[in-house]
Amino acid sequence: MIELVATDGYEALTVRGLAKRARISSGTFYSHYRSADDCLLSTFDLVCQRASQRLAEAGQNEMEPRRRLRLAVDRLFRDIAAAPRVAAFMLRATPAAGPAFTGGIRNSAMRLGEALELCIRGDNSPPLHPLLLEGIVAGLARIGRVLVAAAGEDEVRALAAEAVEWIISVCVPSAQNADFLIAAAPPKPGKGISVAMTGRLRYDDWEGDLGDERAMILTAAFRIARSGYHQLSVPRICREAGVSRRTFSRYFEGVEDCFVSALEERATGVMAALVRSQPASATWSCTVFEALRRLCSAIKDDRESARALFIEISAAGTRGIESRDRLISQAADALRATASEGQGPSQFAAEASAAAAWAIVRRRVQNQSSTTTAALPVLARLLLAPAIGEPEALDGSGIGLRDSHLRSSIRSAS
Repeated sequence: MIELVATDGYEALTVRGLAKRARISSGTFYSHYRSADDCLLSTFDLVCQRASQRLAEAGQNEMEPRRRLRLAVDRLFRDIAAAPRVAAFMLRATPAAGPAFTGGIRNSAMRLGEALELCIRGDNSPPLHPLLLEGIVAGLARIGRVLVAAAGEDEVRALAAEAVEWIISVCVPSAQNADFLIAAAPPKPGKGISVAMTGRLRYDDWEGDLGDERAMILTAAFRIARSGYHQLSVPRICREAGVSRRTFSRYFEGVEDCFVSALEERATGVMAALVRSQPASATWSCTVFEALRRLCSAIKDDRESARALFIEISAAGTRGIESRDRLISQAADALRATASEGQGPSQFAAEASAAAAWAIVRRRVQNQSSTTTAALPVLARLLLAPAIGEPEALDGSGIGLRDSHLRSSIRSAS
């Protein structure tokens, strides 16, 4: 399974192909697994189980939390670098299996989260916020997929050190201190934030503007995709857009190409709308917090559009996963670009935090949860904490924020 999917991608996965590569009969295969997808999920879960065991073993003799976490992350990253096929299977090919497998993949991946939590927490520390832990796992997967898999030994060691600092900066180990997850409390309109800034994200920001033929095709594809990727077909897109098949072929290779282009352009429009009309007097932390608030409100108002972007994108297979990676990088760049020089997070932290936030939002969208009420504080912590300070200790003794405005905001929120 690992060799087939890592080499040829999820799209090439068949029982016949698996049986041939394993040198067994199809009957033997079916005596163990119900389907090729059942085998894929079982393989993914087995790798996560073994990786979590190795994480636990790496730090089991170390009592100090920071050093224990460093040993565990270093082991994880070295394993990723040493086993490129397994890394490709876990980090690139398997997520392309599509929305139907997101829950199973997530549950298996959280085995790693549980192992990491044991490394992070002190002896008497309460559990981490579950959304925060899920975000940490997603952030590490992002770094493993984009950076570690192609790194040399010295680079892996340096990346592990950065990852530990990022994890520590976003960890708030006390469930009772949930208010500390709110890294910025935005002032009311008239105190640095305009009314336009507190308004809702309009549907037009999701859909884009009607214009030339290409824009009309993209708009039609996005509208259809709101009901699911598999509702798309070239004839249906052409009918919705009012264009001919020849016109469609002038711009796009097929449904997959059109769908990915539609999502990327809509996501770019959403990101631009989230930071639009920000007053010069607004602090970076307030700008980020308000953008998150508007995004959560938009998701609550229009779950179909949010589902198309965060869930259906994986239905496009490998192309969709590559598109998701580009969008996460774009979000990380936007996070850094909105900050004053020396104020924002590092590139590493921005990439990890953007991936963590994406995973949390995707989960909330998929579960049709109220994203605003539960996820907003965690999202704010993930995006802001790496830039404004880190906990002074892993036992919850302090948060050590360097930004006096945010420190007072947190006290007010508490």
